Amino acid sequence: MSEDKVDNVNRRKSIYKYQLTIGNFDTSDDPLQLCDLVLFVHNNKLVLWSKKYKNG
Repeated sequence: MSEDKVDNVNRRKSIYKYQLTIGNFDTSDDPLQLCDLVLFVHNNKLVLWSKKYKNG
């Protein structure tokens, strides 16, 4: 909970299958960790890749 006026955003229903939590309230069953992610360029596009889930 970073700020008292914006924390309600952290408690909204998740719309994504996976969640990376950095300084906020986490409600996911199996959150991503920062060390799991790889960022690279492929065909002139920036790709965020998960080693754990083998997808981007």
